[in-house]
Amino acid sequence: MTAVVVALVVILCAVLAVAVAWPLLQREPEVDDPADRDAERRSLEDELHQSLSAIKEIAFDRDSGHLSEEDFAALDADERARAIELMRRRDRLASGGTESGA
Repeated sequence: MTAVVVALVVILCAVLAVAVAWPLLQREPEVDDPADRDAERRSLEDELHQSLSAIKEIAFDRDSGHLSEEDFAALDADERARAIELMRRRDRLASGGTESGA
């Protein structure tokens, strides 16, 4: 009886490990179509524009007294990190690399 329980636990752990690892093992498809690249570039540009606008809005909220310095620092740092990552993704895409490579 104990061997059956151990076997079931081992099988359950194996299934769980495969379920967690499966998305990490999948390769994202390469963007070969120029139209797909243009759409991806436009999407990244839109996201970047929104992120840069958010940085300005966060600074405005702090300047107008709606955010404390601590809240400003946290929000500003997060949004700037997001903008930098978007710029890197845009640059990789423009240089011919895939957007998804981190």
